[in-house]
Amino acid sequence: MRLRAPSGNRAFWLLVGLAGLIRTAVMLAACCAAALLALRVADQGVTGLWSGTPSPLPAVALLIVLAAGAILAAFSALRTVRASAAFRRAVRTGLAQAPVALRHAAGETGLAGRVSAVADERPYALTHGLFRPRVVVSTGLAALLSPAELHAVLIHEHAHVRSRDPLKAALARMLAGRYFFLPLLHHLTERYTDGRELAADRRAVAACGTGPVAGALLKTVDGPAWAATAPAAAMGSARLLDVRIRQLETGTATLGRLGPRPLVTTLLAAAALAWALTGTAVVLTVSPLVGCCIG
Repeated sequence: MRLRAPSGNRAFWLLVGLAGLIRTAVMLAACCAAALLALRVADQGVTGLWSGTPSPLPAVALLIVLAAGAILAAFSALRTVRASAAFRRAVRTGLAQAPVALRHAAGETGLAGRVSAVADERPYALTHGLFRPRVVVSTGLAALLSPAELHAVLIHEHAHVRSRDPLKAALARMLAGRYFFLPLLHHLTERYTDGRELAADRRAVAACGTGPVAGALLKTVDGPAWAATAPAAAMGSARLLDVRIRQLETGTATLGRLGPRPLVTTLLAAAALAWALTGTAVVLTVSPLVGCCIG
């Protein structure tokens, strides 16, 4: 059976492209606006931030929103680094001797040397690591699965390793935080992570068949609490379970569309951003700074 479903890659690159366009559009204006407002404050005092003709308020609004986004992006990056470090410590603390079946499956699936076993009765498997992804499998899962199901799990995780999904997920979350006022970017982040799970399932089905993938999927659970905040891709995502089972049963799967509320919010935010950019451009055109900004 040939399965057809979103891979998530289109959503990821659309997210990166939109973020790049926004950055290109606002950064030059923001730099010039900051210099202009600094001169106004030096010349007129604090009242220069909201008085005068043309009004500097669009420039002020632009800088406030961009500063908030930069702070959120910085916190997202910091959380990612700290969560990754905590994840590595937890894995090192719980390291166990990998069962023979797990070592054999790792060798057969191209993951030799990149699979760690952790002593935990809860059945889970996940991929972690920003720059050199690795796979973690609990001893509980290794003991619960048949050889074919264990092979399917590692094929699934190999798809995440090959695509560097933890790194891309972390980048997507950081960009969505940077431009927090556009819910569309958060939607694209979710579509990316969901699409990658479906794509990994399809790869496992192509290699092992539907039965082992379905059996493994129904036996795994979400990762432990110490893995929840780290950039990692887990085999047992309860939130997406119904969609993944539907893909196995029918060969197709549909991810949720952007709802009316986030769509309207995105359009309103885009209009507000356009107002801020236009207003900033108007202020700059009557400023002596415009020449140096363009040059």
